[in-house]
Amino acid sequence: MDESVVLFIDRSAGSRTVPGALRDSGHCVVLHDDHFPVETPDHVWINEVGRRGWYVVTLDKRIYYSPISKSAVEQHKVGVFVLRVTSPSSAVLLETVNRAAGRISAFIRKTERPFFAKIYRDGSIKCWV
Repeated sequence: MDESVVLFIDRSAGSRTVPGALRDSGHCVVLHDDHFPVETPDHVWINEVGRRGWYVVTLDKRIYYSPISKSAVEQHKVGVFVLRVTSPSSAVLLETVNRAAGRISAFIRKTERPFFAKIYRDGSIKCWV
């Protein structure tokens, strides 16, 4: 894995299953709560994530639909991966992340930021247009 790539796991993606699977696959992972208070608005942490050059992994598709959050992603050139699973149990999240882990690095290498991408249960990753 490219050690300069950092995946920021927001609160919606949890603090165990998703980050653990990504770490196990060799990704550098940081957690929301290790850097921001719980009540930090999305656009605030997105600004800082962009400043640091990190990528976001989230379950929260509302970031895409929120004008202020979407603007922060675009302005600060953030890459956002949205896990698109219908039943986000720990087992399903683990399976999804394990299937997608190798594809995340490849996607990052070939895709210019800013972007929103969906990670599907089969591990495929597609840009969200």
